Amino acid sequence: MMKRVPLVALLPLLAVACVSNPSSSMNMSTSPATADSAPRSGSTASHYILLSQPTAIREINWSRRIYDLHLKGQVTNRGFMPSGPIEGKGKLCPEGTDWLALSDMKLRSAQDGTPQAPYVLGCRTASGFIPASRDVVM
Repeated sequence: MMKRVPLVALLPLLAVACVSNPSSSMNMSTSPATADSAPRSGSTASHYILLSQPTAIREINWSRRIYDLHLKGQVTNRGFMPSGPIEGKGKLCPEGTDWLALSDMKLRSAQDGTPQAPYVLGCRTASGFIPASRDVVM
């Protein structure tokens, strides 16, 4: 004979199953993701800047990994707004006094004045930009 369990006793189990279900709308992505490139929880990144070519804002393809130094974020009416620190592999330029202004994607030199946030401090190069650290000044 089968025992009957009151529905009220099953509610905590159902609640846990719904919260931990990976197909819930909060965890859905419109494109495939890999473990290495999956967006972080709460991340609102839709675009990225490759620091070796910092004047171009690119759309993120979550199925591909970005290896070089890059900054993820989204484009807003105030310019590019980062969603975290600089990611990827590459050398840093700790003595850098130049900066990349994220509001207009312009590389500026130390003699151009005081930077306005958000920006990345580093070194201008002939081919692009090398950040001083993985931090973004907000």
